[in-house]
Amino acid sequence: MTGSNEPNPIRIELLREGTVIRERKIVPNNGMDSIVAFEVREDAACQFGYEIRTTPLTGEKEIGNNSTFTFLNVTDAKINVLLIEGAPHWDTTFMRRTLSGNKRIQLTSIISLGKGKPILTTTAEADEETEDPIPLKVTENEAEFRRFPLIILGRSVDKVLSSEAIAAMSVAVSEGGSTVVFARGKPGNDPLFDELSPAIWEESAAGPVRLTRSKSGSKIVPLEVLDSAPGGASELPELPIAATLTNPKTLAAVEAMAKDTALQSKSPAFIHRRLGSGQILAVSVGGLWRWSLNAKSEASNNVYDKFWNQLLLNLIARSSAKPTDQMSLTVCSANVKRGEKVHFTLNPEPGAPLTETPRLVLSVNDSETTTLPLNQENPESP
Repeated sequence: MTGSNEPNPIRIELLREGTVIRERKIVPNNGMDSIVAFEVREDAACQFGYEIRTTPLTGEKEIGNNSTFTFLNVTDAKINVLLIEGAPHWDTTFMRRTLSGNKRIQLTSIISLGKGKPILTTTAEADEETEDPIPLKVTENEAEFRRFPLIILGRSVDKVLSSEAIAAMSVAVSEGGSTVVFARGKPGNDPLFDELSPAIWEESAAGPVRLTRSKSGSKIVPLEVLDSAPGGASELPELPIAATLTNPKTLAAVEAMAKDTALQSKSPAFIHRRLGSGQILAVSVGGLWRWSLNAKSEASNNVYDKFWNQLLLNLIARSSAKPTDQMSLTVCSANVKRGEKVHFTLNPEPGAPLTETPRLVLSVNDSETTTLPLNQENPESP
């Protein structure tokens, strides 16, 4: 029986071209924010408009703000991702499989298998893998690191990268806008890893643990994806270990917590921090690959794949680095109010400099309304 003082559920609808295609129901939680996510699929490379609206509350007088519009930009351009691993593990194997299966990602991995030279593997345009026993020049200078807007680090990375290379990667983050993910705890013993980290790594660890939302909520880590597992998030296997992260640095935000089910204690599991033009995400929990071992899940679209693919796309969306080598035009916001300034950024293709000043054509319903020149000295000026 439902108590009379309990709030009524609110229905959230997702509409495309005026038709409701998804809906969710949530129960208000004492004025706290509630996160609602919709999974959509578009097969064509284009921009798609969606409306999100909520049903009015009982007695609600102003319903004009109960809906909003957002736009989904679908592109067939690939995102350059670099994976570096010095101590291969099941987490590494499953991560490579997930990234290689994402058609939006062009994956380059450098993995040390022992005392020999690291192995370079690249997923080509034809989704084939090629191996080369010689490491990429990416291990030598900052410019090579800047080719990758997303860099994922495993363990013992200082076996693969020299101190000079790690310093170059640090500059690619702070000045070039690259994103680095510490996917398996502390990447190595080089002091620069401590400087890059959004929090202090301790020697202790806990486990088994489960992921829970932090007090501030998750803006990047897609915890709602876990509910898509058969039986919900509670049916996912526990994670065997969580390294201890303490004392988050300035501008660091705890995105998710690791709850020790035996000790009933919590510690940070995902911490995000802006660093200059770039960003760092530190992951303290291990064994996420176990989420894919569920007989009721789709082998090619399990909760592990969904979680990491969405997490990495969320990071890319917050990155200032160029996600692809192809020419692209981006806008600072999909929803613009009257009088609000809009900034457009044109990223030219590397090695193909523009021979003339580009002009931006704005149209409404296929009718041209105005043409604006883009300033090449300041690409963010409309």
